[in-house]
Amino acid sequence: MVEGKLEEKPIPEIELKRYLKKEIAQYEKEEIARAKKKAAEKAAKEENKKGEGEEVSAEKPAASKRAEKMDFNKQLAVEHLKVIEELGDSSAIYEELKKMGLAEELCVKIADTLPTDKEVIKMIFYEFTLSPEEEQLSQIMEIVDKHRKKKRK
Repeated sequence: MVEGKLEEKPIPEIELKRYLKKEIAQYEKEEIARAKKKAAEKAAKEENKKGEGEEVSAEKPAASKRAEKMDFNKQLAVEHLKVIEELGDSSAIYEELKKMGLAEELCVKIADTLPTDKEVIKMIFYEFTLSPEEEQLSQIMEIVDKHRKKKRK
């Protein structure tokens, strides 16, 4: 490792999916709680209007503005997860490649990129200064094609 530089390790898409799914579940729980709270506040406002005839200020506190921003970020994460899931099952690809005896980083890279032909696989191998055999290339393509989901038309 060169002094002053951080060693980068790729985050497997598998871990990213797990994290995003957990975040989505939390987001959905928060949305349900928020909707219930909003309905209760609306009912209370209506009750106040009927009883006193006065309107309550509709100014949003800073905490709710921050929550709206987080909602936007979580929405982006949800959209990203949907795109990832449309591509294919990368965890199954990763596991099968690992059984072939390939290095973990190589398995992650192949599972994340879902190569469409042997040339792309060769480029990934070359990145790790490896030379794949033709038989290996064929096996990897079979695995990737088996787990790749069909594209929408």
